[in-house]
Amino acid sequence: MMIGRSAILFSLIGLMSACGASQSAQVSDSEGAESPNSEVREDSAPKESPVTTVAPAAGPSATISYMAFGEGGLHVGTRDGWLGTFQIMNRSTTAHQMSNSGVSVAAASADGGLALLASDPPQVVNKEGALILNLNTVAGMESGIFARDSFSLFVSETSGRVRVWGQAHSFEVPKGDEKLENYLNKQASDFNVTFAPLSGPLYLMPGGSMVFGDKEGVISIWNPAKPSQSSRIMKLNGPVKSLSGSGNEVVATSVGGQLKAGRLDPPSFYGWARDAKGDYAATADLLRGKFVESSEGVIRLRVTETGETEWEVPAEGKPCGVAVSPDGNFAAVCLDHKVAILQVSNGAWDSTVWIDKGKLHVAEN
Repeated sequence: MMIGRSAILFSLIGLMSACGASQSAQVSDSEGAESPNSEVREDSAPKESPVTTVAPAAGPSATISYMAFGEGGLHVGTRDGWLGTFQIMNRSTTAHQMSNSGVSVAAASADGGLALLASDPPQVVNKEGALILNLNTVAGMESGIFARDSFSLFVSETSGRVRVWGQAHSFEVPKGDEKLENYLNKQASDFNVTFAPLSGPLYLMPGGSMVFGDKEGVISIWNPAKPSQSSRIMKLNGPVKSLSGSGNEVVATSVGGQLKAGRLDPPSFYGWARDAKGDYAATADLLRGKFVESSEGVIRLRVTETGETEWEVPAEGKPCGVAVSPDGNFAAVCLDHKVAILQVSNGAWDSTVWIDKGKLHVAEN
């Protein structure tokens, strides 16, 4: 792992807070075999759900390139440069054209005020489409994510390099677009570090550590406060496709359809996940001990430690992503060109959203 010269002076956010360990079967990935005392539990029969089938609403829609929950609700980005936000509680919607040249939205800030565009080179723009930052040092962007305070940006390259713009101590003044624009109006990142060739999304933990995957399927954790160190958590059977975490646990899937769940500390994976399958998986800080899985024809809520299924509902459409709201109450599941929103408590369908002709549409239950 190679580190930029400013690494020693870099401190983005504090160390990851320690999490209590739970009693479960787990396997140390470095050993590559289950421990003699591990117990692999079979899935229990799932609970019945009030939903019959989750299906995308009829009608045209733009291809979805990004989907995540933030302060402003559910953010949905498209490959033709639109970013829409759906406030689930008050049912309000907004949509902004972040790119007028048909460039995909790769990420959005928590408040939806900024978007990372997958242009060449990548760019950060505001809701009016004005250029905030031209990332001309980035070569071959793999993924990007804004920190929760919207004042830091992490961008990974397929080569394995991760670049960071914005250090926490630089933002002691109240938030404001002017301050942020002034700070980001430069070309060079504050910090960069190089790992093995990367694959899939980045996950930023509340304490500041970053979890990432590479093209060999290895999931690792890295703390910017100790930039020369990274710890391997577990390994999938190929390039990482989805990645999410909650507390001391992480869930991930590979391009080849393998699903794994494990612990960050000590780094290990749960025995039940050795041969598990799944297309996408996601959890959230307050959805402790559980995660939502989206696979061909089905959506499930599962227990992270045991793999047990709490509920499952049939779904129509090709899965293309999943996200869970920070409070753990809602799951957003990308199916074809639309996003189905479900209640995490029981799998009940809440609504479906999609973007077409510059407007975010909602079909409610």
